[in-house]
Amino acid sequence: MAAGTPGAVAGRSPVRVVETLRLALYGVAVTVGAIAFLALFVVIMGAVLARYFDFASGSVMQALPRMLFPWLVCAGFGVAGLSGQHIAMEALTQRVPVPLQRWLAVISSALLLTLYLFLLWQVLRVLQVVGGMNYPLLGISQGWGYGALLMGLGLMLLGATLEGIRVFCTPPTSAEKGSVVPFVHQEESTS
Repeated sequence: MAAGTPGAVAGRSPVRVVETLRLALYGVAVTVGAIAFLALFVVIMGAVLARYFDFASGSVMQALPRMLFPWLVCAGFGVAGLSGQHIAMEALTQRVPVPLQRWLAVISSALLLTLYLFLLWQVLRVLQVVGGMNYPLLGISQGWGYGALLMGLGLMLLGATLEGIRVFCTPPTSAEKGSVVPFVHQEESTS
């Protein structure tokens, strides 16, 4: 697509820009999840060894997984949201005619945006309360876990936004263009 054509962003279609952003955010989510997984593995193995050899560091080793696990789970939220495997309405979508499936996907994305924005707002309100509280053994803010929730919901919000933009900017297929009145049963003529 030429740079001067409508819908082009620096010579790229909006769908390509959306997919590039989605892949970049997906990489961030996978990286955070991998780091959290590796850290959890090291901490849990360290706790097992500490118990086995009767070291006194067991209490700190038990507190660390409580801080790391939300990051692993919320990175999974982000991966699911960015790969389209989050809240899906497949049963409803398959029963709707092809021309309406596109609009149902846009409406679904808008509803998900509303839900994720509401949840993000609630997490921010909780962070105001727990942000000043610290884990007694570690001295780290309890807001750490809620930060993971902010990341996960933020990635899901961005995933729903990008999906809505992708669906809206993708040109209609020939099946979508061919059906003008989707619910009306048309009789075949025998002439």
